Amino acid sequence: LSLMKKLLLIICICATYTSFAQTSDEHFKFMGIPIDGTPQEFGEKLQQKGFEYIAENDERLMYKGYFAGHSCFIGIQSYETPVNSVIVLFNNLDSLYQLFHDKLKKNLSEKYGEARISKVENGKGITNFIAKNGDILLIMFNGQVSLTYRDSYNFKSRENRIKDEL
Repeated sequence: LSLMKKLLLIICICATYTSFAQTSDEHFKFMGIPIDGTPQEFGEKLQQKGFEYIAENDERLMYKGYFAGHSCFIGIQSYETPVNSVIVLFNNLDSLYQLFHDKLKKNLSEKYGEARISKVENGKGITNFIAKNGDILLIMFNGQVSLTYRDSYNFKSRENRIKDEL
């Protein structure tokens, strides 16, 4: 599968696991950057942290760089302004993807507490960590590992706009 198809698949999986509430006006952060504002503003902050802009596809800006010690692609999701989620797709893990997944899960558990949802078997699965103003989805699928950081306020606003259109 191409990178864009993999990211689209991850986004679809993520959309099925949405139930969290915002407890304050502060936005959830990715690498210390609030998940808010325009995709371009968020992208500029990523570039200041060393990420390189590579493409724009549909409603997503793409960057590449290193996160959690590994090469990755970063997708900034907005659908409409403001940014509501950031997707990290790790690459070049080869046969180490299960070990890397388990290491990420352990580190996220130490930072955010035990996962609310964790369904992992046969090298596939999803784990959901709830934070104060958002959540993190750790996904393992077809030898790939990804993380999705979602700001609960902006994500919920997006969902409400979609419902209003129906």
